[in-house]
Amino acid sequence: MKYPLCFLRLENTGHYKITVPDLPGCEVTSSTMDQGFNDIQGVIENHLKILAEYGEPIPNGKEISFHQNMNKDVIWGIVEID
Repeated sequence: MKYPLCFLRLENTGHYKITVPDLPGCEVTSSTMDQGFNDIQGVIENHLKILAEYGEPIPNGKEISFHQNMNKDVIWGIVEID
């Protein structure tokens, strides 16, 4: 599955807040985009494991263009999770 990632630079610290719009609650703050990308992958994997353990449906990721209409002042990326 592919999930869009939203990278927001925090002006007061210079860090990045990385969120997954299709998986509410999946977010990390990191000093670099690269580290944040690695960190968010682990958060997503753990989140999906918990959903699976409780028999909850696994949400599909929407296209980045869907989310861009709501927030244009961020950097977008994508991650693929098995």
